[in-house]
Amino acid sequence: MTVPTTDRRFRTRVAAGAAAFGAVSLALASCITPSSGQPPPLDSFYFPTGLAVSPGRSTLFVANSDFDLQYNGGSVMAMDLAGVRGRLGGLRAALEGSRGSQAGCVAAGLVPNNNRLLSPAPCTALEANSYVRSAATIGAFASGEIIVRRPDGVAGARLFVPVRGDPSLTYFDITDDSDPAHPYSPCADGSAFCLDCGQNGMADQRCADSHRVGQNPTENSRGIVLPVEPVGVDAATYDGGNLLVVAHQTQGSASLVTNPWDAAGPWTPSDRPALQFTVSGLPDGPTAIATVPEPALITASRAGTKPASIGYEPGFLVTFRAAPEVDLLRYHVDEGDPSRPFLTRAGGAGITALAKGTDSRGIALDASERKSCEAACVSGPNADPTACLTACVSIPLRFFVANRTPASLLVGRIETILTQADPTGTGKVASAFDKVSIYEAVPLTYGASHVALGHVVDRDGKLALRVFAVAFDSRFVFSYDPEARRVDQVIRTGRGPHAIAFDTGDDGDGMHSFLLVGHFTDSYVGVVDLDMRHEYTFGSMFASLGQPVSPKESK
Repeated sequence: MTVPTTDRRFRTRVAAGAAAFGAVSLALASCITPSSGQPPPLDSFYFPTGLAVSPGRSTLFVANSDFDLQYNGGSVMAMDLAGVRGRLGGLRAALEGSRGSQAGCVAAGLVPNNNRLLSPAPCTALEANSYVRSAATIGAFASGEIIVRRPDGVAGARLFVPVRGDPSLTYFDITDDSDPAHPYSPCADGSAFCLDCGQNGMADQRCADSHRVGQNPTENSRGIVLPVEPVGVDAATYDGGNLLVVAHQTQGSASLVTNPWDAAGPWTPSDRPALQFTVSGLPDGPTAIATVPEPALITASRAGTKPASIGYEPGFLVTFRAAPEVDLLRYHVDEGDPSRPFLTRAGGAGITALAKGTDSRGIALDASERKSCEAACVSGPNADPTACLTACVSIPLRFFVANRTPASLLVGRIETILTQADPTGTGKVASAFDKVSIYEAVPLTYGASHVALGHVVDRDGKLALRVFAVAFDSRFVFSYDPEARRVDQVIRTGRGPHAIAFDTGDDGDGMHSFLLVGHFTDSYVGVVDLDMRHEYTFGSMFASLGQPVSPKESK
């Protein structure tokens, strides 16, 4: 993530910090070492750049970047999201009962907020430190985070954080709570908030070098290290493991990391993620990655069921700051011994829906319509599931890009084309490829920085898909309805919104949906109510977690 300027009071600080980003990435040894400076706080936010919710929604993981280099690293915290959720429910009910007035703050045991510049929430913040359950120190300048799970049905989950100051892809073994009744913790003490990165056991809980992927050239057959400036990352499942692709914003490159899993259960050193390959020659300024979901027809063919194996490899979309295009990267397996998988640039689409179209900062992909079709093929009585799955492939995928020149939400599609082995028309599929295009631009306000898919609860209590585009500079989050093809809600935030995540589900008392917004500038997390049934809190930042703290130069 490259953080844009927000207002005049921050220009000096942000310019200095941006220069520090490049200097640290290129001259790490002389600038940041684990022994230089004070360790970061492990119970409070400090320039948060990544939010991730665990599969079972018990934990919120927050990556803090130490953007102004006040400490000797950033941090990752595991927070009790279920506990936060309980407090949020009471606060929301109190605000609804008071018709949205600040009298609801008192009823919920809080104080009315008199500084709505730092936080638009009506009440003072919930204290973050009371919900932090575990934490660790990482390198400076974390740029996001992603959770991956074992794809084979066995419990297991990991958290990956691109860290620009190392540079590395730092990883954690975390509790897999996808089955809330039987969470699996890889920590020796069975912690429900396991956050294991081989910590040193000292007070700062610094992650071990063995959990920094890409720093040791002896751990891969090519003898390479991770390029500088790792930013966007996304993951796919393949052959019983995970594939991760990382964008490097100053290198014109993207890296491939493989994440294997032990077949029998608990992790061993041989299961550690490893850097495998770096594709270079991409346009300048790669920023964000989005995995292209594999069609179920392809997955079935690879599993040995009918039809016979279809030629198709995992794909990843990548956006750029300096090029008006979205590229498609393709993973290729290597059958050699040792295996040496790699990436190629397989296609893409130009951004022609805008006059300029450069400076794209985020991408999100929606495969829900195709997946619904595929689920119907295998869940009910179907005389020919193969024919059904083949028909589902014709449903295009949608993707959305946050672009800055001009500020827009771009809408595109991915069409998967099947090719037949026999041109005479037997119907046997030999291979498939993806065709990428962009066809629409939705105006936003200046400073678009991130985009993600989430759900609102409609007036009937059902979930409805929305695309949420964040505008860092202008302090808004836009809710875009992809079916109606319009922005249906503009959400006012505090200064510097960037990372977002969603807490959506039914805990036995009805469906709820919260949008969690990481505020980079003032180091806190805002909470937006996404339930249309609430007259006074829907579409507003009704709560904040962590006391907002202005950057030092702006006090």
